[in-house]
Amino acid sequence: MEAVEKAYSRIGVRLHKLPKLHNKIVAIDTDTLCIGSYNWLSADRHGQYARHETSFVYRGRHLEEEISTIVGSLRRREA
Repeated sequence: MEAVEKAYSRIGVRLHKLPKLHNKIVAIDTDTLCIGSYNWLSADRHGQYARHETSFVYRGRHLEEEISTIVGSLRRREA
């Protein structure tokens, strides 16, 4: 996981880890939002648990305010 974090950091991706939160949130620009439980970095893609996690991708300019609220919340937790 540490190697992945460093690689992401080099390309400008910011990861925020929140203890006790199972949900994963990916915000891209101001009009793409992905929310769900899928473990993007460690999901078991084979075997009996291969399809037990999901995420939904939302797109549209109407997401800008929602994304801004999420990012603001994460920044307050870091402070």
